[in-house]
Amino acid sequence: MNVYAYDARWGERDKIDNKYDFSKPSYCLFGGTNENPDFSTLNFEFFNHLDRVIAHLNEQGIVAHLMMYVWNKQVNWPAPNSLEDNRYFDYIVKRYQAFPNIIWDVSKEALLYGRNDKEYINSRIDRVRRLDGHERLLTVHDYDYCSSFPNKVDFISIQDWTTY
Repeated sequence: MNVYAYDARWGERDKIDNKYDFSKPSYCLFGGTNENPDFSTLNFEFFNHLDRVIAHLNEQGIVAHLMMYVWNKQVNWPAPNSLEDNRYFDYIVKRYQAFPNIIWDVSKEALLYGRNDKEYINSRIDRVRRLDGHERLLTVHDYDYCSSFPNKVDFISIQDWTTY
């Protein structure tokens, strides 16, 4: 699951019943809106809701494979390695590490969209390892990255769109 997603560029939105269309929410994980975020603050109401979602998943025996970044969902993110980026990232780890049903996933489509490079992903992994006192499992949603750096992740994450 993504910590936050705004919208996707693909899909058949005209075939989706409005009650199931969760794209372009009015809220953002930062202050302001996704179109005009205030990276200097986090939206604590958003995180209070996410707490309840993760707790409910845990009550149901469901693991939350939590993708901390997602590059293909039109989220306005702070600049990589900026104070605001580090604040967001550290906050996620510190807030959710104690949930027993968390698996960290540094980024969905980690290297596919050119947002960041392997060094950035490596540094994010190192950051999680330093901050996470519960030593939760960690991966990156990028097969090429995981297979190139198998010692950095606890398991290889792969997505396959093949129909069987």
